Amino acid sequence: MKTATTLLFLIVALNTFGQSAQEYLDAAREKHNVKDYKGALKDYGKAIKSDPGLANAYYNRGTVQLVNGALEDALADFGKAISLDKAFTHAHYSRATVYVTQENYEASLSDLNKAIEINENYPHALTLRGQVHYALKDKEACCMDLEKAKKTGDPDAGTYFTKYCGDKTPAEIEIELKTTVDAYKPTGEEFLEAGVKKHKNKDYQGALEAYTRAIKIDDKLADAYYNRGVVRLATSDLNGSLKDFNKTIEIDNTFIQAYYSRATIYVSQNKFAESLPDLNKVVELNEAFPSALTLRGQIHFALEDKISCCADLTRAKELGDPSADKHFSKYCGNEQQSGESLSLHWPEEENWKIAESQENNQMMMIELLRNDEELYNWTEMGNMQSIKGATGIPMDRAMALIYDEAKQACPKAKLTFIEKDESIEFPWVLFTVECPMYKDTKAIESQLWYIVQGKTSLYTNFRAIKKASIPQATQDKWIRFFKGGKIVYMDGEK
Repeated sequence: MKTATTLLFLIVALNTFGQSAQEYLDAAREKHNVKDYKGALKDYGKAIKSDPGLANAYYNRGTVQLVNGALEDALADFGKAISLDKAFTHAHYSRATVYVTQENYEASLSDLNKAIEINENYPHALTLRGQVHYALKDKEACCMDLEKAKKTGDPDAGTYFTKYCGDKTPAEIEIELKTTVDAYKPTGEEFLEAGVKKHKNKDYQGALEAYTRAIKIDDKLADAYYNRGVVRLATSDLNGSLKDFNKTIEIDNTFIQAYYSRATIYVSQNKFAESLPDLNKVVELNEAFPSALTLRGQIHFALEDKISCCADLTRAKELGDPSADKHFSKYCGNEQQSGESLSLHWPEEENWKIAESQENNQMMMIELLRNDEELYNWTEMGNMQSIKGATGIPMDRAMALIYDEAKQACPKAKLTFIEKDESIEFPWVLFTVECPMYKDTKAIESQLWYIVQGKTSLYTNFRAIKKASIPQATQDKWIRFFKGGKIVYMDGEK
């Protein structure tokens, strides 16, 4: 029992109340370091929402925006970081690189001057400023900066110094470059290959340029159109992406991934009827395409064809798509395929969707939100957890552990017992925890908890709103909802 109660305390502690801004920032950095840019972007946003004065969060988010090719968003984030910390050298330098990309050399020069004013031995800033001076036809200032950058250890400075400060005039350099280019003209396939390498390294701007050059040389390269469409999709250019997928299919009407990718765009635009023919074509070309079956199952549900929905999700599960399980549970019944589980019916008219799910050998957790809200700006949340192997836990003990953990984040948290029944096969307890103000974020939150002891697991569930207390009508509705839950078994197990 000691092991079980300790496990309960540790797992609930991870999920009961919100993270601090610093914790979100640390989590974002970890994702950033492993190139999980989407996850990093999301966590930097949460950190900023928790603490709008975190200059590092704005700067780091700006670097992710830059990798994703979202230059204006990157500029905005670097600008905000500088407004919070005018001596933020890297923010000045990074904003300068964006301006250079946009050929706004005067603006970049101002930022580079500031970066070098703060740190006169900033080699990369000196090298870049040297190139900007050259673009602005100030060769003397260019060569002075490049000479100093060489002395401070930038290995690229020597190359640029030779290029810009040697005996050749700018006109001679231009002629030399043109002659070199004319002597060797890459093929479309070579540009396509170069684009793939840049794409894999998440250099989206470089990949976009390479794929476009491949298409200019050979406008029948279906792979180039498709890959460019994928890059445009990653940088949120849906119209451009759609055109590229259309062209891919026009060139090769058996290009499975193009049909599937085009379907995902239609789905993102809520054009479910338009997405279905593309998904049908994918499954026609490859009936064992699990992701297409999972997506088509969701489309069938949106089009109110539950039978087809569940048939597709069942097949996708058989083919090993891990996401098919949660969609099957959501649309075709909450029960697990085997073993014990708690079944709760989240009302369809309330537009609940799974925002996050986790599972390991010790626990399973699902967080649900309404109306397309995100975890950083939710108004009402649902949470379901199962603590595997935790049995024989007294309901008062479970309630006390939840409350003790709540007080760590919210010292003024209030516990209100509602009801319990420990005389039945599956003991349960209902109570509320109301927080008038978190000590870190100053936010408010109230939760209604429903804990049930199963034969093989302990099930801890709550619904929450961002209010200091739960209105009585809402509380009554939530109590009815939780009391409608039941422990179920599949495959005859009990």
